[in-house]
Amino acid sequence: MLLTGEVPNDAAKQRAEQIVAAVDNVRGIVNEVGVMPATSLVQRSNDVLITGKVRASFVDAQDLQARRSRS
Repeated sequence: MLLTGEVPNDAAKQRAEQIVAAVDNVRGIVNEVGVMPATSLVQRSNDVLITGKVRASFVDAQDLQARRSRS
């Protein structure tokens, strides 16, 4: 199971991993959750814009097949 995202402190990061570890059939956990301060609406909006541009580039690229991209 791959965990991604942002949390305000290490305790929250560890708690997310504990919750996932308790789920049946989870064989392994890769915890890539970042500990960082909350981002602003402007920052998140900019990320969405950039993600849209990257996805559009994948559509335009004739020699590349993008199955899925995440922001």
